[in-house]
Amino acid sequence: MGSMGAVVGEKITYSIEKAIELKLPIIIFTVSGGARMQEGIISLMQMAKTTSALTKLDEAGLLYISVLTDPTYGRCYSVICKPWRYSLSRTSEQ
Repeated sequence: MGSMGAVVGEKITYSIEKAIELKLPIIIFTVSGGARMQEGIISLMQMAKTTSALTKLDEAGLLYISVLTDPTYGRCYSVICKPWRYSLSRTSEQ
């Protein structure tokens, strides 16, 4: 598990932009504790950057699947996972 800092945000945004360019769907597996607070505003800027890229992906009419893993908290949940149209979930009692 890690947190979403500037490098992770850049990689996710690049992947989304590449998917738009190649007209491919994208699947993102998310496991994160949130943003890296020690990076300050640079980390927080990734929220706007990834949201903007996902909006462009949606406008291009491409499929986006976000797979939530445990744990996924905070900003990563609200930015990468929240903009869904459909939600499928499975719970297990182990």
